Amino acid sequence: MLLSDLLQAQSNPRKAGRGWLSTCPSHDDRKSSLSFRIVEPAKAIFNCFAGCDNADIIKALGLEFPDLFDVEIDIDNAPITSSAGAKPPTAGMIETLTRYCTEAAEAFHGSPAESYVERFGMTPAQGASLGLGYTDGSLKCTYLSDRQFSVPRLIVPFPGFDGKIRCLQGRSLDDDIDAELQGWISPSTVEGGYRWSNIGLFTHETEQADLLICEGPGDGLTSYAAGTDCLFIRGAKFASNPEALAVVEAVTLGRRVFLAGDVDPSGQAFNADLAAHLLSL
Repeated sequence: MLLSDLLQAQSNPRKAGRGWLSTCPSHDDRKSSLSFRIVEPAKAIFNCFAGCDNADIIKALGLEFPDLFDVEIDIDNAPITSSAGAKPPTAGMIETLTRYCTEAAEAFHGSPAESYVERFGMTPAQGASLGLGYTDGSLKCTYLSDRQFSVPRLIVPFPGFDGKIRCLQGRSLDDDIDAELQGWISPSTVEGGYRWSNIGLFTHETEQADLLICEGPGDGLTSYAAGTDCLFIRGAKFASNPEALAVVEAVTLGRRVFLAGDVDPSGQAFNADLAAHLLSL
């Protein structure tokens, strides 16, 4: 099938990063949450950030799975993504991490982590609403270092556009420990080319007109506590990542955006890169 035909099957597709965004036909989509890209050598990839099943998307577009292979590129300068890139976490990985976050959230009330979040301006109720958790070091997970997570930590899940947890970070509650155990710690690298998400989204029950984009979950917690929806990216270097840019475009549509990188050279580059991309849309 021609690339132009695949684009024509979609509703108002627009360029986004290394691909396109359009409204998803499988749900009442008001945010252009369907991502579409071509992966080497010529395979079409659809992904709905709201979590719609690929089979439902393909059917709703009037396509069949064979249409996604051996795509004929008939559009000049069409972006094509290398197939050698990292793969997103599997359903099993997501389930394991979600189970850990659930157990940690059950231990949050009355824990040192509940008091710790006050430094972000957050109330215990707000922390609970985000699913924040606590481990005293005894809670285990296949993807978390036993040594690094052997100390008490605040557990912050990274919910995606669809609410699924594709990463987390644990913040040590005691800085009077070995340097390697201090601060924010992420899950371990997974063999097989899988990569945890670098993005988390904190939203209130009623979507806010304003959206703040910042570095890391700490600033994300502060933004949420102040009443502002927040997209946080784990590290300034990931601001130009295709995954990050696609999500940024999906969640910023029709909203007033505030870029809040850290006050250092990398943070200012974070702001500049995202601003340049958003202004180019």
